[in-house]
Amino acid sequence: MVDRGADLQWLSMYPFESEVTFAPLSGLEVQSTRVEGSVLVVELRLSVNHFERPIEQIVGQRQTLLGEMAREMELEVRASAVNTAGGFVNTGVEVFKRLLREGPLREQPSYYNTDENFAAAVQEVLLLKRSQVEAMRKLSVHEKRVDLRGWDLKSGANLEMLARWLQAESAARFLDLRNSSLQSDGAAVLAEALLGNPRLESVVVSREELRVQELAGTASSTATTLCLSRRWLGPIDGVLISKLIAHNNSLIELNLSNNVLGQRRNIAVLALCDTLRESPCSLQRLNLAKNYISVEGVMALGDALAHNSTLTVLNLSGNEIDGASAVSLCESAHLNPTLTNLNLSHNDIDEAAVTRITEAVSRSHLMTGLDLSCQHKSRSSYLRDR
Repeated sequence: MVDRGADLQWLSMYPFESEVTFAPLSGLEVQSTRVEGSVLVVELRLSVNHFERPIEQIVGQRQTLLGEMAREMELEVRASAVNTAGGFVNTGVEVFKRLLREGPLREQPSYYNTDENFAAAVQEVLLLKRSQVEAMRKLSVHEKRVDLRGWDLKSGANLEMLARWLQAESAARFLDLRNSSLQSDGAAVLAEALLGNPRLESVVVSREELRVQELAGTASSTATTLCLSRRWLGPIDGVLISKLIAHNNSLIELNLSNNVLGQRRNIAVLALCDTLRESPCSLQRLNLAKNYISVEGVMALGDALAHNSTLTVLNLSGNEIDGASAVSLCESAHLNPTLTNLNLSHNDIDEAAVTRITEAVSRSHLMTGLDLSCQHKSRSSYLRDR
């Protein structure tokens, strides 16, 4: 049987008869043969085979089986959404189908003809189905308090479902995400989704409740001052806060002192620097005292100060700032047209660095308050306030 065609040029007596093509499953069937002199004569007729599959179907039968399995699992995903309604059910199925296309069904048909590859693809389909069923059961659009403690948000699929759910018509007012393994990039995605949700009031990421609408400046009574001191706010809390206040044009003073924002390589401080540097930030007074901020965070703050034109007071006392990074920070502070008060007391700035900083600041007409007192590595104390 000929599936797509055959090259007949080698037996053609005409130069233009190089190829004859046939419809799928059609071919030339031998009717009889005879010999006439020195020539073998073969009588043929066109024929269609309704039973044999084309080569593409034979090669891709395992991929077809996976596709059929996936379609059946779509029904399971829909059935799992007993606590959801409306468009979010369709959203869950849509995400599931896309994850299948981008994951276990993305390879060429021949790939699945290897037993190991086929088994791995089946396992991945099952895992995706279980994950999506769990997500649809957890993300109720009717509940006002939604508990997602321990739900793995390192998973891109779970994180996407959470973001899509927040943007849907959910009734949730409170969201608990403790022990969810949320990462810094996930916190940024979460913040964007929260900004598009006018109903959610509070979220817990680590220990303390964060009031979303106050941070984003969308509450009915907009606050110009927020005090989040002594809340055990960690790096992921800090990233979330930074992304939310980037859209708050009313916030003037923010107190984040006595937390642990400097952990995990200062990722919260880096996110806060992005807000100070890039967004139309209205923040004028920022307190980051006693947050375990180290060199990487201080260098980022220096760059942010060089590009910020609103901040007037910055408190970095009681951190882990050394002499070199403190000097670099103060050099960048000279490029800031608004900063007047900088508190670097109770850090690890050596005596030589204190001298360099005081000499540089003494030539500045803008900086009116600089506190370098009580350095762990220095016997000297310098407090300037004019």
